[in-house]
Amino acid sequence: MPEFESVQRKLLQYGKLTEYVFKPSDVRDIWASSRVKDELVKFFQELYKPASQYEQEKVEYNKINILSEYQLYNLTFCKNELMLDDFKTAAVLDIMWKLLEFDPDRGSRALLKSHVPS
Repeated sequence: MPEFESVQRKLLQYGKLTEYVFKPSDVRDIWASSRVKDELVKFFQELYKPASQYEQEKVEYNKINILSEYQLYNLTFCKNELMLDDFKTAAVLDIMWKLLEFDPDRGSRALLKSHVPS
């Protein structure tokens, strides 16, 4: 898969994938797992883990579980029904992620902080 990594690296270099919650390599690794839901839960736990042990949890486990289920259905639809590759799947997952309204009482579409690779 060196070609895949090369294309992804170029897209990251030009800032095309930096705002995606899931990079194509994340999609590939999660989809390749025998326990996709567990991988999604781990992904979101890592994404929203506190910066230190003294910080409070950013997102409680039940909400992470709901987000994982939501993206599991989206991922399954992209891969099994639409038969998309990892790049297109990452784009669709990002669109579905941005459709979520996390805090409707604030009067704006306050999204959870996007995952930006370091």
